[in-house]
Amino acid sequence: MAGSEEGWRTLHPASVLVNLLPTAWRALRSLWPLAIALVIGGAGRDVALTDFLIVSMFLVLPVARTIVHWATLRYRVDRGQLVIRTGLLNRQVRTIPPERIQNVELVRNVFHRMSGLVELRVETASGTDIEGMLSALSVEDAELLVRQLAEARGRVARDPTEEADAPVLVANGPRELLRYGLSSPRFSLVLVGMGLVYEMLASDVDRMQSTWALLGALGAIVGVLGLVLGAWFFGAATALVRHWDYRLTRQDDRLVAEEGLLTRRRVELPTSKVQLVAVHEPFVRRWLGFGSVHIETAAAREQGGGTQHAEAEIPVVEASALGDVVRYALPDVPRDLQALPYHPPHPSALLRAWVGGIAVTVPLALVATVLLFPYGLLAWVLVPIDLASSWLDHRHQGWWVGDRHLVSRTGWWVRSTRVVALEKLQSADVVQGPLQRRWGLATLRIRSAGSGVALPTQAWEEALDLEARLVRQAVSLLGTSRAHDGPPPVDHDEHARGEEEPGDALGHAEHEEERHEHDRVPLDAPALVAPGVHDGDAADQEDQRRREPGGPRDGGDATVESGLPHGPRAGLEEEQPPLEEEHQAERDLESGDHDSQA
Repeated sequence: MAGSEEGWRTLHPASVLVNLLPTAWRALRSLWPLAIALVIGGAGRDVALTDFLIVSMFLVLPVARTIVHWATLRYRVDRGQLVIRTGLLNRQVRTIPPERIQNVELVRNVFHRMSGLVELRVETASGTDIEGMLSALSVEDAELLVRQLAEARGRVARDPTEEADAPVLVANGPRELLRYGLSSPRFSLVLVGMGLVYEMLASDVDRMQSTWALLGALGAIVGVLGLVLGAWFFGAATALVRHWDYRLTRQDDRLVAEEGLLTRRRVELPTSKVQLVAVHEPFVRRWLGFGSVHIETAAAREQGGGTQHAEAEIPVVEASALGDVVRYALPDVPRDLQALPYHPPHPSALLRAWVGGIAVTVPLALVATVLLFPYGLLAWVLVPIDLASSWLDHRHQGWWVGDRHLVSRTGWWVRSTRVVALEKLQSADVVQGPLQRRWGLATLRIRSAGSGVALPTQAWEEALDLEARLVRQAVSLLGTSRAHDGPPPVDHDEHARGEEEPGDALGHAEHEEERHEHDRVPLDAPALVAPGVHDGDAADQEDQRRREPGGPRDGGDATVESGLPHGPRAGLEEEQPPLEEEHQAERDLESGDHDSQA
């Protein structure tokens, strides 16, 4: 809906009602402990009135916040940047440059579809909050904004009829989703159900004894199987509702995923923004002949009590097509990931895993034996099972380093293969815990903007060598990408502009931050050594300090971290002197502008 002032646009008038219902429901759901206390302890008309006032007090604030948000939010596309203005008392103007957008998501729940609206989410890599949340817009306004952002990023927006004809890469129907849901591990639900049954019976010892005498061991086994089947059916129903009519299509340089029965979700992932692709193949799914694929960008959000990074989840991919699906997001990855010559973990890592497993399973078996004798003796079966699982897991761990990607494989019961684009690498650190220090082992962690990967345990020296190699490869790929893309455009009118809006300072702040990041030098990267500096005593001492088995610290976990220059201005100072001259010219130009203004 168009606004009247300087091209600003507003949310749809019906969006306030569409958002009030979910907001009120979330507020009521968060008050369930208070509601139980009021129901159990309340009595009488006066108490009921007091209870109503207490509950209403907790509902007024979120409802008022929703109304104020709808009344004050304005947005527009200014010079290719999405600008969002919100706030009544505290005014906030947020500017999102198009090149910073990681993905654009369109969400339609039941209320959106009933009212003909859509929620638009524009995500960046700046944090766990959704930077551009517009709830809700008409379908026409949402499509217009998506086209404007696509044009600002240098892409030609497709016509909706052309999008309907886009090639379908993966499609999951009800049959595939049932296989996915029934193969999902639901042990937590089984344990919760068993705990509830135990609490109900433990409150009355006589009833517990009479129930045991009536059902016996066979009844207990049937009850546990009932809980397992209930958890399986719950998983199947959840998969059907969440991933209903799943479709993955390719549109130019984007992967577009659509799914959902009650809440229809459509997310666009530019392949240039993909940070990591993970292939999950639990034992049951391998036996059934399929796996699941997660595609991650740098965007992250708080959801379910933690940070969620997976932007596109493909529930069912046949085993023969897993390599093709990974190559849709990362084209240069080898097709058969399981046939790669993986480097195995250190042999002592298996002994460390056995010691850690025994430290958990033996005390657990002792407690079960004491509390549930003689049935608690069955808990000792966990010890050999854990030892065998550790051995299988150790045999199937490994990593492989290619020209542009790092592949890490872990697990046997729950096998996970992660592929990281090295040009997206942000930092690498070598971590050594107390037990690892005793055996001279370490763990190398590779971090991208979205998430990270911990490689299998290896020797301390080997971890440091691999860290240096990966950093050099990443910097080299950044330099190659920088050479292909060309120098970034310089906004010569930046200092000529008069009064800036609060959000306009973002571009200048990011410009300064990227300039400082360009001057950072990562550890163990010989290609980044400044001209005239050669290997000497200081370098030898630093290398010796890093390679000591005890690490750089005494006590606690030892960590050696290598930072990496990133962003569009990151490059090789020594190998690309014209870039440094260009930056120096920019700084001289800005200094001259400041002097003239003074």
